[in-house]
Amino acid sequence: MSFLNLYDRESSQAVDALIVDTLNLGNLDLIRKAAGRALVVLLEKWPRTKSIAVFCGAGKNGADGLVLALLAKKIGLDVNVYWIGSEGLIKRETRICYEDCIRNGLIVKRTNQFDGICDVVVDAIFGVGLNREVEGEFDEAIKIINDCKKKVLSMDIPSGVNSTSGAVFGRAVKADLTVCFLVLKQGLFTGAGKIAAGEPLLETLVSPETFIDGSAPTAYGVCYEDIRDRLIPRKKDVHKGDFGHLLILGGYPGYSGAALLCGSSAIRAGTGLVSIGTHPNHASVLACTRPELMCHAISRVSDIKSLLKKSTVVAVGPGLSQKPWGIRILEGLRETSLPCVYDADALNLLARKPDLKVNRVLTPHVKEAARLLDVGTTDIESDRFLASRQMVKKFGGTVLLKGPGTVIVHQDDVPVVLLDGNPGMASGGMGDVLTGIIGSFLAQGFPQGEATVLAGALHSHAADVASDKYGQRGLAANDLMDYIQLLVNP
Repeated sequence: MSFLNLYDRESSQAVDALIVDTLNLGNLDLIRKAAGRALVVLLEKWPRTKSIAVFCGAGKNGADGLVLALLAKKIGLDVNVYWIGSEGLIKRETRICYEDCIRNGLIVKRTNQFDGICDVVVDAIFGVGLNREVEGEFDEAIKIINDCKKKVLSMDIPSGVNSTSGAVFGRAVKADLTVCFLVLKQGLFTGAGKIAAGEPLLETLVSPETFIDGSAPTAYGVCYEDIRDRLIPRKKDVHKGDFGHLLILGGYPGYSGAALLCGSSAIRAGTGLVSIGTHPNHASVLACTRPELMCHAISRVSDIKSLLKKSTVVAVGPGLSQKPWGIRILEGLRETSLPCVYDADALNLLARKPDLKVNRVLTPHVKEAARLLDVGTTDIESDRFLASRQMVKKFGGTVLLKGPGTVIVHQDDVPVVLLDGNPGMASGGMGDVLTGIIGSFLAQGFPQGEATVLAGALHSHAADVASDKYGQRGLAANDLMDYIQLLVNP
């Protein structure tokens, strides 16, 4: 599998320093390269651009913007530069670029002079080094950019975004396009950072071989195209027993559809056998809805134990409830050594009575993650990578933290961020479908971490394909089923 290399703040800065040392480049050389490439990208993206407004801060990111402004003026664009911050705090390279602009006839204005007349705004206020709340005139400048209704290109990172976590330092620029220099910043691929970045685009500026061995990525970005080669055709002499027996536990009265969705996606993803252990009130009805499923009524813990003997993997939680019936179900799994996937109310019950198991996949959304860690949802969103690692440390195994830019952490491995997916997935049942796919891949013999990444990438891409056909609004979990089958057979 070939993944996209992503870097946090410290590793990004290490790459920058490594290139300066290795290639004997000055910081100004890199700044000029970055500005030149960003201008080319801007004109390729918006070829009718005649005028630009460049917002610059006192750091190296501001230097990138100042050089871009000067290059744009030289090729005939109408350019206005807006300065934010104290000139007394200006970095050496930025001062040189500032003085070059003045010598070449560019007038540097303050942000309160911005009249909104331009085709594109260039954001060069803050770079990856930002580690404090955005306040005062910086906050006002970002608000002006966001309110002006123009196309926005951010240089390296949208100002106000934490390049490591993706959280926002109070307020952040909402870019249409972010041109990352040297490496992609991991914070642009999850949470608020993903929203702020618009379309992230990498400009390496130098050959990646210059630094590839000197600074390891801190996360990987993965999409369906990266994993599809793992879904190889089946041999001709196989039988259903070769592809596992998944047991799904859930479906309290009123929530039987969750268990049915989970079982249906598991079938479409290629599981050999799928059983559902569900509430006695509707066990027989579920079997009529999807005859491939073997449905069993569970009244007592002993009913679970007999089903576990025939199973290779367990998925628990879809429609489980936190009622006494659901509590008994989860208690019946405490001693199992089978690989498990926990979702929905299985996670909420686990939060009440934590334990640690390495052979388990947890699939929380933000609220469930907050309950698992006994914190607020803002604590989860402030650093989705950290929260995922904390859940692995507390509960063991593998964690898939849902949301824009789903984060997957398997034990001590480098985190993975899913690149596919869309807002149409914000509808009931999507998580049940994902649980079924993860359980299916585990049952088919994929290692736990890999099964989770495969399932997450396939699930989110199936949602993208389905939304291309139906649209995002009104996208239903059941709309993914046929696409799941297509995608597991590339």
